[in-house]
Amino acid sequence: MNIKSEKEFYGEELKRVALRFNADIFVWGEELISRKLIIYPKKLKDVIGYEEVKENLEPCGLVLIDTRKQDFLHCTSTMVDTINGNVYMSEAGFNSSWKLLKNSVRKGIRIANENEGSPIENPEDIIVFDNLQRAGSTPTIVNDIIKYEARELTKEERYRDSRKQSLLDNPRMLYFYESSGGYYHDRDCLEVKQIAPELFAASEEIPDKEICPKCQRRIYIRKACYPNTKQIGVCDKILRDHGVSLGKIKHCVMEVGMKFHATSMEELLVEGVEDTWIVKGLCNKNLALWHNNYVKTGPTERYITEGFHKQKVENKSLTQLLTYIEKYSFIKHLEKEQQTAESLDIPVIDNDKQETVPEIKESERVSVADIFNRFVNKLKKIFKLRNK
Repeated sequence: MNIKSEKEFYGEELKRVALRFNADIFVWGEELISRKLIIYPKKLKDVIGYEEVKENLEPCGLVLIDTRKQDFLHCTSTMVDTINGNVYMSEAGFNSSWKLLKNSVRKGIRIANENEGSPIENPEDIIVFDNLQRAGSTPTIVNDIIKYEARELTKEERYRDSRKQSLLDNPRMLYFYESSGGYYHDRDCLEVKQIAPELFAASEEIPDKEICPKCQRRIYIRKACYPNTKQIGVCDKILRDHGVSLGKIKHCVMEVGMKFHATSMEELLVEGVEDTWIVKGLCNKNLALWHNNYVKTGPTERYITEGFHKQKVENKSLTQLLTYIEKYSFIKHLEKEQQTAESLDIPVIDNDKQETVPEIKESERVSVADIFNRFVNKLKKIFKLRNK
């Protein structure tokens, strides 16, 4: 009995469906008997040997037939190797398609056996599970869906798994990567979970790789909060709410070396290059900047004391305040005070310093009127000199 080919029988229907499908190449299930159906878990680029075949891959519609429905023919998205004909399909796509697809493959086997003979005996023979291998489990098909059956780990596998987990649990490790990969990641990046234990590596210093574009923000903020990792979420939200860009965070943390600490959404403590600062009023966005107190012990020397004092900085965004903190230098501050004093011909007073004011004896007190008169007399002398 001659078995009718689906490709011949439903060819015209595929032409109608193809008009609405984003692919120029279509593969019928019966054609897969001489090809491989390569299943991958999530990303095609993670497939074994992807670099060698990526130039040959094209979008492909894999034809599915379900005669129980009025619209009995539809296609599912896959990729096809235009050189050898192998089809690449995601695990999720396979699970939703195999029940129908295997019937078409089985029909292809029967058609081939009526002629020169089929290269396979069962539809499952076309499936390649190499990219689904996991430590401690083996992929298998149960009720037309891929399931993973547990298996006992070898001694070597247990060692590799233990080593990977040990690196992840080490709080000193900040950067995680695959030894043969091109990116480094944050410990919470989903990509880290996909790295095979035997290829897994971690470092306290930035490795010679590119930063993962998906988790780079997390990397910067984790470094800024280290070792208080519980504050990462709060600091991240503060920076997001106040529109601090990713580039600014990278500059402040990785290049300037700032540290961020926050236990609430109201205040952000920033450790700058030299000093410590607190940004207050974050909830109502009426930001105020406070600077650590200090006492001068010499012309260019000081020591930090307890407490903070408010800076005369108003109507600034958080981004602008971070720039202010970055640019601050005690020496520059003293130079600015000196320049201001010289221009006004008054004694140098450190306006940024908070110190206890010494008590003035009654005999030393000078009235405001006396000070004003002295000032006026000084101006008169200046004008007389100029008129001469």
